[in-house]
Amino acid sequence: ISRLVQLNEYKLKKGFKQVFRIGLFEYLLRSRMNEAHQLIAETTKPLKEIAAIIGYDHLSNFGTAFVKHFGYTPATLRNKK
Repeated sequence: ISRLVQLNEYKLKKGFKQVFRIGLFEYLLRSRMNEAHQLIAETTKPLKEIAAIIGYDHLSNFGTAFVKHFGYTPATLRNKK
């Protein structure tokens, strides 16, 4: 990202946090988790495919991140449908 906007990494992170009041990594993580949540709730795509779509190579890592973010598993959300 820093190369795309032609800023060094430090300036990008610092400026992003000043403007958005959240760190760049946290912003990206929230965006990915929200996309995953929407895909789980609105599609029948397998969880492994959704994990890959949002950038996780391993379903277990995706599941751990999802639980940490939302407080429940992707399967719990899928079963609520």
